[in-house]
Amino acid sequence: MKFKLLIYAFIACFVFLGCSKSGNDTVLTPAGPSWTLTVDGKNYNWSGPIVATASNNGQATYTASTFIQPIADIALSSTSVSGIPPQIISVQLSSVSTGTFNISPNSYTLAQSLGNSFTLILDNSTMYSSIFPGSDITFKVNSLSDKTLSSVGLTGVGYVKGTFSGTIADLFGVKHSISGTYNCVRLM
Repeated sequence: MKFKLLIYAFIACFVFLGCSKSGNDTVLTPAGPSWTLTVDGKNYNWSGPIVATASNNGQATYTASTFIQPIADIALSSTSVSGIPPQIISVQLSSVSTGTFNISPNSYTLAQSLGNSFTLILDNSTMYSSIFPGSDITFKVNSLSDKTLSSVGLTGVGYVKGTFSGTIADLFGVKHSISGTYNCVRLM
């Protein structure tokens, strides 16, 4: 059920970011949205425009809400191949703030979908999740802009930046080392 919710959330983000006005598709910022990821020594990364396009629809976005759960949602993905991003990272955080978040099986309540979680899908096939035993990730939000795409538009948009590292387990309980950085556009 949780996996289906994550997929629906990613689809909604792609639809939202894919629907832009003409002329906005090529907006790039020198320090624009990007992310890096290393899993067991293998590197992945993405950087691209603020607004997703048909030719480069990867993303690095941060959405915050004080009315519904999760409180903060980070969506990172790479450029789609045949309409599906080969790499998808979804992070749920329990608060909208800077600081260090511990993400492990104990930091998330599956029955209520509350807490901190980290889900990773690589190459459209392998799923890793912090809810699996053996996962332990330190997730840092180093800077959190108060400017959002919904309030200021493409001019002066704010970013959320940070790092993460630790271990994450796959569906079979095998632990994998991960680390990375992110520079997300703050949507809300």
